[in-house]
Amino acid sequence: MHYKKTLLSLLFLILLVIVIGDINDRLTSKNKEQKKEIFFSTLPIKGRAIYIYDVGREKILYEKNANESFPLASLAKLMTAFVALKEAPQGTLITIDNESLSKEGDTGLLLGERWTLKKLIEFTLTTSSNDGAGAISSTFNSKKANNLTFIDRMNEEAVKLGLSHTRFINETGLDENLNTPGAYGSAHDISVLLGEFLREYPEILEATTYDIQGIYSEDKVHNIENTNKEVNKILGLMASKTGFTDLAGGNLIIAFDAGLGQTVIIVVLGSTQEGRFSDIKFLVERTLEAINKGM
Repeated sequence: MHYKKTLLSLLFLILLVIVIGDINDRLTSKNKEQKKEIFFSTLPIKGRAIYIYDVGREKILYEKNANESFPLASLAKLMTAFVALKEAPQGTLITIDNESLSKEGDTGLLLGERWTLKKLIEFTLTTSSNDGAGAISSTFNSKKANNLTFIDRMNEEAVKLGLSHTRFINETGLDENLNTPGAYGSAHDISVLLGEFLREYPEILEATTYDIQGIYSEDKVHNIENTNKEVNKILGLMASKTGFTDLAGGNLIIAFDAGLGQTVIIVVLGSTQEGRFSDIKFLVERTLEAINKGM
């Protein structure tokens, strides 16, 4: 009898230790999350939605309104490029037509100019060319399979990637009118898209990391400037895409190597035209601090 009581007492003590340990682990984890929240939320960020994701560790470092939909502006061109690369070889020739040149903005494309798909995508993402995105969409619409338009394919791909808060109305991201954006999505969703793009086509995104460069079509060289004027200030930059419209405000997404091959993606949506750049600067600095502190 005494043996049984002793055994029960030991079992009770073991169970108590396990329960207390579990409670302590939960409290510690909660305290870490609270410290991380304070660590990032005290920054003077103008963006309405923020998402910071450590790709290698599959860990969210910080998020604010990350699953709410916002107008994407030219971040939509990431999906335009991603789908085009899945649809055709990178050496596919695309000719610039009148319809493409009617898009808002002029990035220097010429009527009848011929481009390989790879080079046109690099040009389009780096300069945020609406003409370039239009030419890509127009080319694939003329070859559409299963009666799917290029925009249909963009939305189909969004579903495949699980981008449940994202929808594309056009290939540029330009506002359709005063009330309707050309595309909308969440900071989380766009982070997933860039992560897939980086995994499958990192060589394409490398072009978006240079401030000034020459990109060759089949007919001439275009000396272009990056729409992200801060690319040289971000060490280890792997990808960058800007976006701005009246409805969207300022958007920016980047991926960078935080050290030892540790890829981090940062998304800012709904900032201001200039504020998106300072937002990213603050978030990159704070992300590196957080990683160094083991957060």
